[in-house]
Amino acid sequence: MAVALAVLGGCRNSDTAAAPAPSTTVPKSPVLSIGMRTEMFVDASRRTDDPSFGMGSESPTRLLKTAVFYPAGPPSTAAPREQPPVRAGGPFPLVIFAHGNTVSDPAEAYAGLLRKWANSGYVIVAPTFPVSSTRVPGGLADLVNQPADVSFVLTQMLQLSAAADGRYKGLIDQGRIAVAGHSLGGMTALGVTANTCCSDDRIKAAIVLAGEERSFGRGSFFTGSGRVPTMVVHGDADATIPFEAGHKVFADASRPKVMLTLVGGDHGAPYSGAESYGPARLVAAATLDFLDYYVRGDAQSLDRLRAAVAGSPNAHLEVEEEPS
Repeated sequence: MAVALAVLGGCRNSDTAAAPAPSTTVPKSPVLSIGMRTEMFVDASRRTDDPSFGMGSESPTRLLKTAVFYPAGPPSTAAPREQPPVRAGGPFPLVIFAHGNTVSDPAEAYAGLLRKWANSGYVIVAPTFPVSSTRVPGGLADLVNQPADVSFVLTQMLQLSAAADGRYKGLIDQGRIAVAGHSLGGMTALGVTANTCCSDDRIKAAIVLAGEERSFGRGSFFTGSGRVPTMVVHGDADATIPFEAGHKVFADASRPKVMLTLVGGDHGAPYSGAESYGPARLVAAATLDFLDYYVRGDAQSLDRLRAAVAGSPNAHLEVEEEPS
């Protein structure tokens, strides 16, 4: 059951040329203004358990407060929540974003990154996970439930887009869906695309920001039949999840795959920093190029990605396309 309430460097390459994965090229969208709403989705088929044993947060359902950013036409001075979606140029690709541990408001924490994608013609869906968004001791244990949260929220959004009426009617291109995540959210993104425990074949590409392979209690990584293009972004000065763990994701991933190394990059600022912060600006541009190539089907965007990284003295790029 779903209840929706509206509120509101150097460049190091190892690659071969290949056409973008989508079969139909979609023109790159112009910069658009952004609309925003918050939906409250309730999964009544699963429960929320309190990993701290007795703190009072147990629930027979899983409540997923979800921020939705969407293209809203030419730049406007209207408040984002007052703007209806633009229809011209749609339907639009969708990106589900999974936040890191203890992030209580992903729409705010990753505003620069998410707005960059939405400005460029993507619908962005950012759920707040019921346990890892808090500081409850043991919250990391709820990771095993988060891939199913991503799939549930995706189902709700696709149903809203397919409905005969409503704000999201016809807004989402159901064949162009990606997932991205930071830290614990990066692990969640891997769970829903690369682990046999919980992969969702509706998702066509993944971005893992400062994440690693973490056990879901069952399943294995990169052993399934599907090949989901994966981009890994990791700082080599990350003191929370070592760079080697991020590079292992890249090494294990099936082709096609991309690795962006941030020289001197830490665990948080390149993904949640202000647009004026160079590494954050580079991550936003590079991830958008990856999405444009593998999700939108813009054949020029991989060259833009290479050029963007080549112009940075503090980043390295590895690209391995699918064998011909």
